[in-house]
Amino acid sequence: MDGQNNPIDNQVVVFTSSLGEPLEPYPPDTGDPYTGLTTVVNNEHGRLNKEVEFYFGECPAPGTAPPGTTTGIIMAQILGTGISNQVTIILRRYLN
Repeated sequence: MDGQNNPIDNQVVVFTSSLGEPLEPYPPDTGDPYTGLTTVVNNEHGRLNKEVEFYFGECPAPGTAPPGTTTGIIMAQILGTGISNQVTIILRRYLN
């Protein structure tokens, strides 16, 4: 969305993550797992769905008081602009 809360189509969004890695989009819009193109998704303009895969070993094993916990931050920025956002994901591991 832009500053007036209007959807923005056809913008390249760059994703980075402190843990895990973005997955290849399907269908491939840009061919790069670290970028995506805003478009119409489920009749909503300016949308982009992205999946990030985290790995078992990225979260510490549980200690004496389970679970093992860590956080990952996923960042998204519209290419060529200063417009960005981030979300914090909490990972919890209950098994060794």
